[in-house]
Amino acid sequence: MQKQIKSYLNASIITSAAFVLLGLIFIVWPSTSLDVIRWIISISALAIGAYLIALDFTREKSFSLFNISLIGTLLVILGVVFAINPGVMNIFPVILGAWFVVSSVSACKVTTKLKGTQAYAPSLLAAVLSLVAGIVLIINPWAGSEAMMMFVGIVMVIHSVSNLTDMFMLKKNLKTVQKKVKDVVKSIQEGEIKK
Repeated sequence: MQKQIKSYLNASIITSAAFVLLGLIFIVWPSTSLDVIRWIISISALAIGAYLIALDFTREKSFSLFNISLIGTLLVILGVVFAINPGVMNIFPVILGAWFVVSSVSACKVTTKLKGTQAYAPSLLAAVLSLVAGIVLIINPWAGSEAMMMFVGIVMVIHSVSNLTDMFMLKKNLKTVQKKVKDVVKSIQEGEIKK
């Protein structure tokens, strides 16, 4: 199980680092062709999605905190949509916001396993900040494309840095989390035996 969690954490760290880089590009070059950005997003989503699906099918099946192939499938679908539909960039902030909201809810699930550790408060704060950033992106009050792209970049960097913080905290406390998960599984199994 520890190997599965480490694989997931490494994939999340790579994804978050890619989003930080993309966010910085949006901030520094907001007037850059949205078409180039669309292709970068498409190729990245397809590659990361395919990696996560392959990872889920090659790992040992057991209790898991994460549905890796669901996330991978969503990324592949997102990559295909971006590749075949140039108009998708008009709703890019909404899609990104929805991704951040889903990711934040998942991060909250992971964070509950850190309760009682040093990492709990920073991980919870990171998940809440990411959730708020996603909601703000969905609302998207900016109409100008350059201002919107800069805002999207800032939110992407905030979300990704908070996700990186969460993943590094989880990695640091992996043994504690693994013990808590085993305790939960054991108590569930004992409850089923008593019935």
